[in-house]
Amino acid sequence: DNSRGVNIMCGLAGIIRNKNSKADWLDIWDSTAVFEEILIKAQSRGRHASGYAIINEDGFNLYKRPISASELILSEKHFSLMHDYIAHYTHAIIGHTRYATQGTPQISYNNHPIRIGSTIGTHNGSIWNDSELANDYNIDRNGEVDSEILFQIIENCNFDEFILDKLPNVNGLISSVWADIDQPNIIYVLKGNKPLSMIYSKRFDSLFYASLDSHLE
Repeated sequence: DNSRGVNIMCGLAGIIRNKNSKADWLDIWDSTAVFEEILIKAQSRGRHASGYAIINEDGFNLYKRPISASELILSEKHFSLMHDYIAHYTHAIIGHTRYATQGTPQISYNNHPIRIGSTIGTHNGSIWNDSELANDYNIDRNGEVDSEILFQIIENCNFDEFILDKLPNVNGLISSVWADIDQPNIIYVLKGNKPLSMIYSKRFDSLFYASLDSHLE
């Protein structure tokens, strides 16, 4: 029933850098500023919470709060992360703005990016059979948000098993971007039945993505 959840909105926003290139510092700062602009535009799809994960070669940083993206990027924590943790070895910044439909934004587990083990991901859409999937796959939930089930499943199987065997059992609307911190040079992008646009920047040798084309203009 594709009519269910059609008005549910969240925003995906991010940058995926070419792992083989070493940009100069000016390009690193400028491309990060572009990410911030995309994240702010994405708040038109949700202001209940916002956040992002910085995926580096040697680790990650996850920052999310129950505030709008405009407020998030003005925080001291955001400035510190952008200044101290974005570098030549940054593979991606995976961002999200949330329109809460299940699970209060005041509980961090319900906001994106969602970390389950080594998986850190963002999801735009709605999982309608999340309770059934939790029972079927014996999943202990950390929060209440339906999106968590998607990353619980991803964490507990390999990629081929997820795509071929598990994903067909997920009933709902999905576009998603996630990373495995054990393999930080691989960023997974799933364009499903929710909007997701991507554009390549030759100057930055990077891919920028967002839920809508207009967010990338």
